[in-house]
Amino acid sequence: MNNSINNGVKLFELKKYHESLEIFQNLLKNDPMNIKVLMYTSFNLMFLKKFENAIKILNQILKLNSNIADVNFNIALCYQNLNDYENAVENYESAIKKNPNYHQAYINLGVLFKNLERFEDSIEIYKKALNNKVNYEEIYINLSEVYKILKNYSLAKQSAESALKVNSQSVLALNNLGIAYIDEGDQKEAIKILENSKKINPNYFMTHSNLGIAYRYAGEYAKAEEAYKNSIRLNPNYHDAYFNLGQIQLSEGDFINGWQNYEHRWGKLQKRPVRLDFNKPIWNPKLGYKRLLIWGEQGIGEQILFSTILFDLINLFEEILILIDDRLCPLYQSSFPKIKVLKKSEKIDESLFDYHIPICSLGLFFRKTIEDFKSPEKVFEINLKKHNGKKRRCALSWISTNSDTGYSKSMTLEDLLPILQLDDIEFYNIQYTNEDNLVKEFCKKNGVSIHKIENLDTFNDLEGLINFIGECDFTITVSNTNAHLSASIGQTTYLLLPKEVGKFWYWENQLNNKNLWYPSIKKINQITKQDWSDPMKKLKKILNPEKEF
Repeated sequence: MNNSINNGVKLFELKKYHESLEIFQNLLKNDPMNIKVLMYTSFNLMFLKKFENAIKILNQILKLNSNIADVNFNIALCYQNLNDYENAVENYESAIKKNPNYHQAYINLGVLFKNLERFEDSIEIYKKALNNKVNYEEIYINLSEVYKILKNYSLAKQSAESALKVNSQSVLALNNLGIAYIDEGDQKEAIKILENSKKINPNYFMTHSNLGIAYRYAGEYAKAEEAYKNSIRLNPNYHDAYFNLGQIQLSEGDFINGWQNYEHRWGKLQKRPVRLDFNKPIWNPKLGYKRLLIWGEQGIGEQILFSTILFDLINLFEEILILIDDRLCPLYQSSFPKIKVLKKSEKIDESLFDYHIPICSLGLFFRKTIEDFKSPEKVFEINLKKHNGKKRRCALSWISTNSDTGYSKSMTLEDLLPILQLDDIEFYNIQYTNEDNLVKEFCKKNGVSIHKIENLDTFNDLEGLINFIGECDFTITVSNTNAHLSASIGQTTYLLLPKEVGKFWYWENQLNNKNLWYPSIKKINQITKQDWSDPMKKLKKILNPEKEF
């Protein structure tokens, strides 16, 4: 008996799970209540991904001895792999109840809660672990990650610093601390922390990647590129570093390398776009030029931006179909009569096309050099009906809802006050967020006016919104969807851009002071981060050049 058990254990340790399982299953026939045999049977089943069978064996062990915390832990692992999260949570909690110092159970449960977006539960279980004096360093590191997701950067930093008090050499804690400073907009401090982490462990790829982000946001592109390349060298499978490197290359006009790295977006861990899968192949020039389906990806802005390339394709393919955000369909139907427009919300018949391509991959083939850019003045054709008012009319947008960079790209109404006080301009709110009450209070307090567009849903009715923008004399906006909408009809668009975070690569593509994608864009850049006073002075001078301010 003991020799057979030892042989089974050795085979398990050699990862010969089938052979090991066979030994233990034979042993169970003669001794079905041997806990060690049952345990190794369950281990083999788990490694062979036979989780339901493993749970049955583990439950047999609980009937024999209900006090073994490891059994509940392993049952939780099985349920988690079966995506049965309710039972996974229940068994992790049982393991912790039986062993209040069960470090890995706290960690797994906290991570599970985080992945299920039960952030408060995640925080609570980590605090419980701290009360039970369970491996402070890792618990604090995990806590800082949850606080980062909740954008509570103060507590994210505090938790990372607590981990560093336990272990001042913890590169994970240093990286979490650095990321918190990046997200707060303090790139100088982030770089200092991450450079220290790099000295401690120069081979940790995430340190280099995070340094790339901090240097990029600080505008130090050469150092950012070097950091991303180091990250890729250390981990050639880390797609986020390729993608971030690609954005710098694209911003600098290195389209050959930039597009290649931009394709790594599909493998990203952070904010990966949704990919549509079809049985038909993804298009490349070798396949020919028959019926091509182009499908929208990422946000409204990206879908419009890359639609500037559609004009190159209309006479190249036998037929083009575009699968696009439902809200954009009316605009594409009226502006591209030779293209068959399909709603993204509806299932498509694959017999309609021969191959497909995501819209943001068009640049890879059709925008290899600056000379390839033949962007039209307009993407969408609308019937322009200019207003009859005596004053100039401005479409106004000041908030970006981007979860990562919106805080840097957005402005407050107080920031805009110097422009709003110009008495020869009527301002109209085209925000797709509901700011009505805030606008009313602000206008009443400051004696200015921002008009609401009656009977227009600025989020869903993009055709109506774009027609209204066309009635105006110009648009003032931050970097958001409205910037793309306004520029797509050739409207004069004053684009207010932040100094660091949120400065997207495509706004940097310039030739002869014109944006390569949208010729009607007029950029006004921050001089000092999070300070809009200088851009406001420049914009006032542009709007009223004859006046002295």
